[in-house]
Amino acid sequence: MKTMIFLLCLVPVCVMAGELSGISDMLVLAASVDTDGYIEVRKAIADIGAPALPVLGREAENMERPWQQRLVARICYERIMRGADIQDLRKEDWSSYPPYQPRQMGVLVLTEMPDGTRSAEMRPSGASVGIPRSGPSYLMDAHVIPHCQKMALWYYFIELTWKQTGEGPLNIDDPKFIERWPTWCRMALSGRPEEVYLFLTMTDRLEKDELLEAADATQLYRELLNAQWPEAVPVLVRRYDAYNKRKVRGPEVFP
Repeated sequence: MKTMIFLLCLVPVCVMAGELSGISDMLVLAASVDTDGYIEVRKAIADIGAPALPVLGREAENMERPWQQRLVARICYERIMRGADIQDLRKEDWSSYPPYQPRQMGVLVLTEMPDGTRSAEMRPSGASVGIPRSGPSYLMDAHVIPHCQKMALWYYFIELTWKQTGEGPLNIDDPKFIERWPTWCRMALSGRPEEVYLFLTMTDRLEKDELLEAADATQLYRELLNAQWPEAVPVLVRRYDAYNKRKVRGPEVFP
């Protein structure tokens, strides 16, 4: 009976050891796939939980691995440690921020005083200031970027662009806001040490997209160009013609 209990106690240990030994292969796989396939592998690693942290920490610094695999290790480490914070950021109620709230127009009212002077007072008119044609999302930079920087989820920000996970905001029904989310996350990384990984991932995206067919490809090209990151120059040169064709949005002009 004691032997049976001992063997049963060993089962979780063996399973855990198997999972930990498989992390290396999962990092290789995660680095090579995108979107849903990537999310599935990342989830498998993150589901191991805290026992995976020492392995991920070592692999994140293992210079014998390609940067892609080291980055996946960092992403998964952050996901295990701060998964709840990532969800909190995604659930932020952005529609409660000022650009999405009706703003009352004021009316200047002049009152004649007994001494002959006039007093000026602003009173609500009952009318609302109209939303800009571009939409309220274009007024959200000053709110979103500082909040993202405060949350400091650097590898989640990088992952959005690199693996095109689509794991953006959950509590706002504004397609333009959702579309701009990865851009804001990239802007939040400005000046951070982790920004090097962002530049690597953007370069990787452009390298794999010969005709710059992805919806955000020209935006990534412009951002890399403006960043003046030397390592991106060869890719920017190779994609120059494709960028110009996409920029004028006239592929039919170049048969």
